[in-house]
Amino acid sequence: MTDPARTRTIAAAGLIGIASGAFAALVVETTGEFRAAPGAVYGAAVGFALVRTKALTLRQGVLYVVASALAYAVAVQVALAIHQPLNDVMWQAGLIAGLCGSAILTTATAPMLPSLKRPRPYLALLAIGCGLGSLLGLIDYSWGSVALYSGWQGGYAVVLAAFLPVNQRTASGIGVETTSPHGVEAT
Repeated sequence: MTDPARTRTIAAAGLIGIASGAFAALVVETTGEFRAAPGAVYGAAVGFALVRTKALTLRQGVLYVVASALAYAVAVQVALAIHQPLNDVMWQAGLIAGLCGSAILTTATAPMLPSLKRPRPYLALLAIGCGLGSLLGLIDYSWGSVALYSGWQGGYAVVLAAFLPVNQRTASGIGVETTSPHGVEAT
């Protein structure tokens, strides 16, 4: 049987990711900045949730934003570099770019969230990043940027939340909250 708090946490992570993706699409559509902004938006949204729930310190949260922006910028460069050799097959470029971006973000995040150091969560985050990178194939449609950013960011956030330790989850967001304000262990 699934723990209801765990289910709420994973759902909250998905909603945070989807919302950050929709906002990232709005930023891209209004400013034209697509190289790092979507990663920074995701990093800020998820990083804030992780700081708020004490999974990360404030310093680590800022590092999460930087890592996310950098990972996304590298993924964009990879996609742009391989787009032409693949004869405009964007979804294939997205697979490779998604793998690169998720590898950078997951590798940067693992020292801050020790549960990601194990092979299963690490590989799951790489797989979801790679698979959802294929949404790049939708970018030329009017709604493509929303599908790409919301899908990728929501999916990655869900898998990230799924691998946070169960005894360190809260139902109000993604992250860790092991003690109450009174110093008593929380359940």
